[in-house]
Amino acid sequence: MKNELDFFVIGAMKSGTTSVHKYLSVHKDIFLPPEKEAPFFSEDKIYEDGYDKYLAEYFPSSNTYKLRGTVTPQYMLSSKAPKRLHKTCPNAKIIAILRDPIERAYSHY
Repeated sequence: MKNELDFFVIGAMKSGTTSVHKYLSVHKDIFLPPEKEAPFFSEDKIYEDGYDKYLAEYFPSSNTYKLRGTVTPQYMLSSKAPKRLHKTCPNAKIIAILRDPIERAYSHY
């Protein structure tokens, strides 16, 4: 199994990450876990269980796809996630989705 993930989508609340997950999950060359959020790199307990367990749980049989990634908005807020992401998947791309903070707050309200 290919060990390194290709991309991570992070983002602010109410910025469209759910829509991006839906769009990418139907692409024939992209594998995403069915769950939108797979917070491996931001949650200490999950991270301590190991990367191999994470891959086995969220990315089984994904080697037939050209790209593998995840949409996990909370990586945007984690102080630990960036270093862990870089250490484990140094070639991965990070796609950050942002939104005007006033519009986001209004939408959340």
